[in-house]
Amino acid sequence: MKRITALLISLLILCSCAQTAETPPINEEPDDGMYPPQAYVRDTLYGHDKNTWDLPDDAESIGFIENAMSPTSLMPRENFTVNDERLEGCEVFYAASTPDFIYIAHNLSEDTQIVAKYFIYKS
Repeated sequence: MKRITALLISLLILCSCAQTAETPPINEEPDDGMYPPQAYVRDTLYGHDKNTWDLPDDAESIGFIENAMSPTSLMPRENFTVNDERLEGCEVFYAASTPDFIYIAHNLSEDTQIVAKYFIYKS
């Protein structure tokens, strides 16, 4: 009985931690003129979860950010595009263990790298 209870509690915690968001109003200008941090990769729109992360052990490089727009620009639906100009040229990772996320590695210096986690926008 204790194992079942522990399993149920674990499932509740896991479900409450899942991140989803409604699709942002891509074609509407935001009130403050700044679109939320977004990435368009592999024909999918992702939103930044505002934290930094370590790459999962099974993360594999899937490419590099090719286009970086201003956060005040309308986000185009072009693969490997972000609306943060600082991320142009950064490497993009995907991990099968976290299929609803991508990771963008940003080298701040030769010794310092931060990893931003992006989640799939849910409609």
